[in-house]
Amino acid sequence: MHIGTPLSPSATKIMLLGSGELGKEVIISLQRLGIEVVAVDRYANAPGHQVAHRAHVIAMTDGAALRRLIEQERPQIVVPEIEAIATDVLAAVERDGLAEVIPTARAVQLTMNREGIRRLAAEELKLPTSPYRFADSLDEMRNAIDGENGRGGIGYPCIVKPVMSSSGKGQSLVRAKGEVAAAWQYAESAARVRGSRMIVEGVIAFDYEITLLTVRAVGADGVIETRFCEPVGHLQVNGDYVESWQPQPMSPAALAKSREIAATVTGALSGRGIFGVELFVKGDDVWFSEVSPRPHDTGMVTMCTQVQ
Repeated sequence: MHIGTPLSPSATKIMLLGSGELGKEVIISLQRLGIEVVAVDRYANAPGHQVAHRAHVIAMTDGAALRRLIEQERPQIVVPEIEAIATDVLAAVERDGLAEVIPTARAVQLTMNREGIRRLAAEELKLPTSPYRFADSLDEMRNAIDGENGRGGIGYPCIVKPVMSSSGKGQSLVRAKGEVAAAWQYAESAARVRGSRMIVEGVIAFDYEITLLTVRAVGADGVIETRFCEPVGHLQVNGDYVESWQPQPMSPAALAKSREIAATVTGALSGRGIFGVELFVKGDDVWFSEVSPRPHDTGMVTMCTQVQ
């Protein structure tokens, strides 16, 4: 890949959609490589805005505004850094050859919708996951938990989440029937789209959960290779990320299964880039949880565990 000179006609230009703390570190790393970086966020003076070559403030869920900005800046590469983005526009930008979306527009669309990525992982790829059901209303959610017409439900305790939300927002643990309505209301209030579907998941009694940072990149032979960072252990409280550490001690069997699951799901998503694959681990057993098409907040621990 040829990298030109920033702010010149030869520049290699990358647009970052989302410019928070994680985005700021990505921008700094790109600039060390000589990349011209355009930082975009929904509010002024975001952390990434403070270090980028240029900054823009737009509502990234506004498809027309997002398309106009991409056409104006003409980046070679667009990197989505947050969930609240008009992903249909990214698909059109990719299809029309305006820019390359990292990892791919399809990967971004699937991973930003829990239904899309869960059906891909569990139903198409046959990866182990927690039991799950989807619901479009409070009554459907009650049936999903309690069962109906002879079909068993997820049961209690269970976890309720909007299929589209950011950073654990709207997630709650439901322990009894009396908590179902409140869980529905909380999930609906935090969903990125009003009237969004909910996912009800069974609880896995895992020993710990990890993020496996999985890198898909072109190797020396021109073929895409998959590599893995050491597993990142992390702790969430009420759906919010609290702390992480690296490496997370694991048995060789659990580590091998984790890498197999991560390689399978990122291979299905395709493209190049860094994926944050979240997994539950109990002994030597591993379950797929979620995947993000970017390093993920838990990966920021690598700023102190890896050589910079």
